Amino acid sequence: MNGRFPWNAITCYVISWKETLFNEIKPSSIHIFKHKIRVIQSCFADQKKIPEGLLSYYINDILCGTNRREPGCDGKTGGILYCQHVVVGLLIRQTWCQKHSANFTDIGTFYNWLSSRIEDGYFVRLTYNTGPALKGHPLFLTLLCIIVLVSILLLPTNDCNKTM
Repeated sequence: MNGRFPWNAITCYVISWKETLFNEIKPSSIHIFKHKIRVIQSCFADQKKIPEGLLSYYINDILCGTNRREPGCDGKTGGILYCQHVVVGLLIRQTWCQKHSANFTDIGTFYNWLSSRIEDGYFVRLTYNTGPALKGHPLFLTLLCIIVLVSILLLPTNDCNKTM
């Protein structure tokens, strides 16, 4: 988040529906997962290169989390990453599960965009619209829902796998 956190020295948490194995059907509860956050330069150290077509995207706004406590996945896409009681990212890539880190988009990258949308009443207009405009801005709606969810669910915990 724009240099706000010392990423290589911080433990964060992810709130997500747990998917413990590939193709698990309908997780039944929300879990909290502990993650160590790394800077982008070390995200793909174990892969030799950043996937084709994603270089500029990854360099600009991706955070990497590593969770080696158990095999399996660490949640579904859209899971909330928070550090020091602040929402800092969303889980965007968790396809390798057992071998590699999870990737989170850094919502600090979108701070100015979100602020301008809130200031101009964009969310209020969207809540009354069920047409294409609503479908055209899923990230914004997702982030707002997550902020509300986190404000309700967020509580300090040392439990890495707490079921809520």
